[in-house]
Amino acid sequence: MTSQTTRTTLLAILTLLLPAALLIYVRQSALSETLWTLPLFHFYIVTFTSFVALIAAIFIGVGVLEQKLTFRNYTLTLAFGGMAAFFVLHGLATPGILLPGPNQAVVWSATLSLFCGAFFFAASIMPLPQRWQEKVLQHGTNLRRLLIVLYLLYALIAFFYPQPLASISAAGGGNLPRLIASISIALYAFSAWRYWQSYLAEQRALHSHLALAAALLAEAQISMTWYAPWQINWWLYHFLMLTGYSLAVFSIAREYESVRA
Repeated sequence: MTSQTTRTTLLAILTLLLPAALLIYVRQSALSETLWTLPLFHFYIVTFTSFVALIAAIFIGVGVLEQKLTFRNYTLTLAFGGMAAFFVLHGLATPGILLPGPNQAVVWSATLSLFCGAFFFAASIMPLPQRWQEKVLQHGTNLRRLLIVLYLLYALIAFFYPQPLASISAAGGGNLPRLIASISIALYAFSAWRYWQSYLAEQRALHSHLALAAALLAEAQISMTWYAPWQINWWLYHFLMLTGYSLAVFSIAREYESVRA
């Protein structure tokens, strides 16, 4: 292991340990009962930040795919575009702003945001047969259109006809979002491990950044799912998501610019 690899490994471990330690500390202290109920702040910050992240993902994704259309680039574009798109809805669904009180849209939009990211993140590094990858790329435009239609259909249901979402939640005894969250954590863990192995083999900084981003998003999923809304640890997941998302997207953008140059 080179000195650069050692430094990168130590920095990654430290970056992951800090939020984990904070989660444990807050959980064990009196702060665990403290609520920061700031719906208006949440509405504006989350909606605006997610919208900017979505625009950034679209522009970077278009540039990357125009330069080099690969299965990995394609699925990473879907991962971060989908994550931001669903999180815009999470911000818009902040209780008491556009929608009255607790609602299904705010819960499901956050859950689907991280799940969408986890699914396509894992797909980007999964050792799929070459013919499968080529088949996806051949139908890439139609797949994007289908995903956009499904997203708009979900938004329509979540904001105007939320009863189906409530029924789905009730049918699972309220545990379905946690089940989906557990799957997301497993997918992010798989992605982090695979990208880290790729980094050790190829020494590409981008892969170390993607590995760290996946691990941060797994921590965000834990913070979001197992803590009550407005608790300090619940707020932490927004920061973890922003950090992991920004690290990945801007690392991809930087590599894209370096290749162009």
